[in-house]
Amino acid sequence: MRILITGASGCVGQYLIAELLANTSHKLVVIVRNADVYVIPDNAGDRVKVIGCDLVNVESILPELPKTETAILVATGWSDQDAKQVTVGANMALTDHLVANGCSKIIYFATASVLDRDLNLLPPAAEIGTDYIQAKYALVEEIEKVNKDIRIVGFYPTLILGGSKANPKRRLSHLANMMFDLKKWIWLMRFLVLDGKFHVIHAKDIAVLTRIICDDNSEKKPKAERYVLGNPAITPDDLITAYAEQLGRRRWRLIKLRPGLFKLAEKIFRMKISPWDRYCMENMDQSYSETLYPEKFGQKSHMPDFKTGLEQIGL
Repeated sequence: MRILITGASGCVGQYLIAELLANTSHKLVVIVRNADVYVIPDNAGDRVKVIGCDLVNVESILPELPKTETAILVATGWSDQDAKQVTVGANMALTDHLVANGCSKIIYFATASVLDRDLNLLPPAAEIGTDYIQAKYALVEEIEKVNKDIRIVGFYPTLILGGSKANPKRRLSHLANMMFDLKKWIWLMRFLVLDGKFHVIHAKDIAVLTRIICDDNSEKKPKAERYVLGNPAITPDDLITAYAEQLGRRRWRLIKLRPGLFKLAEKIFRMKISPWDRYCMENMDQSYSETLYPEKFGQKSHMPDFKTGLEQIGL
């Protein structure tokens, strides 16, 4: 089949293109901001059609889009200026056009931050979330209203690790970049103990899950499909321990960080904490009742544990 993909040059998008080319025979239509600098993989043959467009102006390319059976909407707006314009406006314009022209399956990417642990929409995300999170929340509300005769699948990634410091062709995820930036703080981090739970998943594993859903010919579900993407939950202690081991530093659990200490630090250092950051600090358990990862489909995760993930990005 023919699949339309946005966000192909991003961290997840790069793994997704590689996965689909290696393990399917589908033809791909990719929309990238700058087609002149986008490098088509060597094994693509004639299976990839590239369309250059800043999604802010997506309406200009709708007439030239070929008919596609499936669409994977990965691209998002990160800046305050285009968060809603791209995340909601462009994605909905594409969805409406594709559905009207015979597309039967839409896979869109939101973020786990807009859901509670039981996969219901989380009101604080819409009320006090960042522009990025509010835009993702609005996207979910809008796209779930689309024609119910087609299959709408929502992917809600948790924290994404991916890319490689040594390979420029493998763009680092935001979390991966953060792992390199935090190296200067390992002397302090290894002493800290912090409550909480969260999920992490590798971008390659997201690509595998996306390919599986692409090839799944199940009928549309009676309710909107929402899948949180993430390996089984880990704790901050698991992360810090793996991080210290990877950097060859000994782990010491000496300082228990409690909510009261955050408030004290805020006063002492005159920190400006946003309402959303404050909400997250007061709700440190960011785990979900059910998540999707490759083992759920009998596959093997590319990143079975966090320390392996750190090795993979070249930390």
